Amino acid sequence: MSKKKKPPMKVAKSNGSMKASADEGSAPKNHNKGVRKEIILKTIKKVVALEKQRDGITAEISALLNTNIKGDLGMKIADFKAALRVYRLEGEDREEFFDTLKETFKALGVGHQMNFLDEIEKQDAKAATVKDHTINDPQEGASAG
Repeated sequence: MSKKKKPPMKVAKSNGSMKASADEGSAPKNHNKGVRKEIILKTIKKVVALEKQRDGITAEISALLNTNIKGDLGMKIADFKAALRVYRLEGEDREEFFDTLKETFKALGVGHQMNFLDEIEKQDAKAATVKDHTINDPQEGASAG
């Protein structure tokens, strides 16, 4: 089984400059090595500089949240970020979010005081009802005993 050779990349002339075909995505690798190297070096320098800026901004935001939100207010940063996320939503998106939130909380029973004693009382009430029916109905009492 032999490997098939790839056909050479097609280069089309457009507006007096050489361009690679759309299926290859860019100029041929051997085309103007000096320019390609310069583009790579400029891009790397810009990316590194932007990443440093991003790291600095991230550190500044973190310090701001820790000092003001967590330290001064005693609020959880995750709670603040959730509020910030909602704040950033536009009108209809915000309304849709609140509708979804209400529907989800209602389905989950959030906002209703959950109490394990309520569940025990319900079970006790069911058991008492079954017991009353058994005592009051001689047919069931005879078959139970």
